[in-house]
Amino acid sequence: MACIGVCLNANAIDKPPQKRPQNLLVICDVLRAANPNGALPRVGLTCRPDTRGWERLVSVLTEVVFNAHLMKFHQLVLLAFVAETEGARGVELFACCLCTRLESPHTGVEPDDRRTCVRVAQISTSTCSVETLAGAADTAGSVDDIGPAARFNNPRGLAHSPDGTKVLVPDLAAFVVRQIDVGTRQVTTLAGTAGASGTADGIGAAARFHMISSVACSPDGTKALVADLGNHALRQIDLSTHHVTTVAGLPNRGQGTVDGIGTAAAFSGLRGVAYSPDGTSALVADTSNHAIRHVDLSTSEVTTLAGIAGTSGSADGIGSAARFYVPWRVAISPDGTKALVVEYDNKLVRQIDLATRQVTTIAGTAGASGNVDGIGAAARFRGPVAVAYAPDGTKALVADHNKIRQIDLGTHEVATLAGT
Repeated sequence: MACIGVCLNANAIDKPPQKRPQNLLVICDVLRAANPNGALPRVGLTCRPDTRGWERLVSVLTEVVFNAHLMKFHQLVLLAFVAETEGARGVELFACCLCTRLESPHTGVEPDDRRTCVRVAQISTSTCSVETLAGAADTAGSVDDIGPAARFNNPRGLAHSPDGTKVLVPDLAAFVVRQIDVGTRQVTTLAGTAGASGTADGIGAAARFHMISSVACSPDGTKALVADLGNHALRQIDLSTHHVTTVAGLPNRGQGTVDGIGTAAAFSGLRGVAYSPDGTSALVADTSNHAIRHVDLSTSEVTTLAGIAGTSGSADGIGSAARFYVPWRVAISPDGTKALVVEYDNKLVRQIDLATRQVTTIAGTAGASGNVDGIGAAARFRGPVAVAYAPDGTKALVADHNKIRQIDLGTHEVATLAGT
């Protein structure tokens, strides 16, 4: 299932708010039909809007959904949604995006479309087969076990170890990082405690995360970077000791746009992270800031590589002249010279020359949604959410809604490999 219904006050759709309120009340209810014999779950949350009230609203409402354990209801409806901050039209569009994003697939080794199991796609030049690696469809949980006996709760943004023997799994709604042994299909929890969110650094179960959106494994297989979405921080796990540390961003401070060193830097809803091939740096898709950030892993210095934090758009250009709109994931080419970025809201695949910082669009047309194969701007994406390079760097895979798409990086031809 890909689309979920949204109910809003029809009288408010085309009317902007008459004044900016001092507080923002977000109320999320679940469709009564999903729980006909019990009380209707209801959660209220108040926050103070600012000039970035729109992005904050995304973060707040997502947090409400997860904290209320509503993920088990796949037909989520926003029955009451009072948000006088950016206009009702924007609220309507956000509500639709939130509902569809809850079930978007991911590339390569991927969560299934109901976010409760992990599936592996075996792709060759002529075939693409998909099988379940661990977990069970429609059965959420946080159980460590073997293959179908294991349970996940919204896995996403996965990463292979360099030797291909392990898969790291950010279990977003369980607030933990899991590991799958590909040979035995044994699932174990590396860091965090299922159901316990927080900001603490520590070893193994003593560490805390809040809505992990993706991980990346270092080229030597010794460490992993974690995009801690809810904490707006970049974390690191030592894979031998399971020790979790904060590389950049300050979880207790919340979101921001500042370049700086370590905890002096700030992110807003970071969703994608990728190591450079030599392991000395990383790129971060700073989603709500509409920017791509660079992190020097020796100094923890964060700089903005492309885009301007807080300014959305679709313009190609060099560095700060380029614009992004909800960059979802980022990948670095095997030779370390280029990066690919997928943009959920722009429906684009972009390329960054890492030496010159030149951003170019290689597939899709900004704002044009569809499921069309083609070359460059003639191709259409419905909601690209993940991207990965082929080992030789000549092709890329893109997770696009319910499909796996392939891009020839020489010709920019887009073809569908799997999904409908």
